Amino acid sequence: MLKNIALSRKLILIVLAPLLGFLWLGTLYVNESYKTLRQMEYTVEASAAAQQVSQLITTLQRERGASGVFLGSQGRLMSRRLPGLRQATDEASNAVATLALTDDAQLAAGRPAAPDAAGGGLLPDGPVFLRSGGELVRVDLRSVSRVEADKDYVRLHGPGVRVLSSMKEMEARLPAPFVRVHRSHIVRLDRVEAVAEAGVVVAGDAVPVGASYRAALADRLPTL
Repeated sequence: MLKNIALSRKLILIVLAPLLGFLWLGTLYVNESYKTLRQMEYTVEASAAAQQVSQLITTLQRERGASGVFLGSQGRLMSRRLPGLRQATDEASNAVATLALTDDAQLAAGRPAAPDAAGGGLLPDGPVFLRSGGELVRVDLRSVSRVEADKDYVRLHGPGVRVLSSMKEMEARLPAPFVRVHRSHIVRLDRVEAVAEAGVVVAGDAVPVGASYRAALADRLPTL
């Protein structure tokens, strides 16, 4: 068969054969190097995540201890130190949440926020963690219809969760679809079923609207 091939083509084949072999070996080497590099990247990412989680656990334990002392002393002790500990916990929690919003962890810790039609804001597409004293409480905000003050706590109607927080703090944490309508009530706009002068109906429950909140509510409600 090779006898019928011109000499020039034979020379080309002789030159190309080893080049193709080197190219094939080079491709295998690059592929293995890429796999090794990705494994190293995953190891570094896992190490960083472990450090962030460890930091979060440490700050939570510190805040929980300080909160216990604060409550046990009826506010006489730890009042100055507690805000700094809470800020440290928030920073550590945000750092863990940032790590969670990558690659496969996106599916478990919350996909990129999706627009909420009625509220014109953003709701996390998955569960989030709300700080409650020295603990973190897992809540899916998509199931929350309204928030109500309950002494030192706030009650999230829908999932039936109580969180140690003031209404002011909770109002600042919640995304745009939630709006304050009363000193003791926050409602989710797309769950509002009816609006009257004295209040609104949310998921079948009558909720009062304070006089100082009516204008802000009217501005947020989508109307035709």
